[in-house]
Amino acid sequence: MIKKYGVYVILLCGWILFLTLWVNEKNENEHYRGYLSKVIAEKMGLITTVPSYSIGILEEIQDSKSITKEQANELSLSLIKLDREIQDISNFAVEIGMLETEVHHIRQVIRKYNNLLLNLTSTLDNNLEFSLSNEQLSEFAEFKRLMELFYQTNMNHLYFTSAIGEDSPTLGFINYYSNISIDNDYWVFILKKYEEISSKNNY
Repeated sequence: MIKKYGVYVILLCGWILFLTLWVNEKNENEHYRGYLSKVIAEKMGLITTVPSYSIGILEEIQDSKSITKEQANELSLSLIKLDREIQDISNFAVEIGMLETEVHHIRQVIRKYNNLLLNLTSTLDNNLEFSLSNEQLSEFAEFKRLMELFYQTNMNHLYFTSAIGEDSPTLGFINYYSNISIDNDYWVFILKKYEEISSKNNY
């Protein structure tokens, strides 16, 4: 009888140990997934804010038909940030099997317009506006149109997006999407839409 009771105690202890380990592992996994959801939300916040911020500057350039060094630098830094964040999140999507291949049309477009800005920056004086040629105005109009298409995608498919001219994501955006599981493919969907826009419009 004592032996039988001892077996039950051992089995019970083993079961309690198993449950404890399982609960701890589950909690750690949930914590890690929550952390990833927040990181993705922050990166998507940056990615989706660049179009709205850029449109504000590009409208000023279009209206004045000129550009300052400060405007060129701001646009260039925004594109560099966009390129970096898209590369990071695209790589991650491929790693976990939510994208077959990294997006590349978007990054080609980013480099194209960043090169335009860098070439201008090298010739711009800090205190003067530089009048743009018709050809350059046409390139900036294409640049603005691309950002508008990205911005419209954000407006159509995301909540709490930044207004035109804003340079950071809204608190509502970060809070809302931080609480959405990484299994939700909203972020992959936006990447694919950006890639589709970049490819279809031959930018």
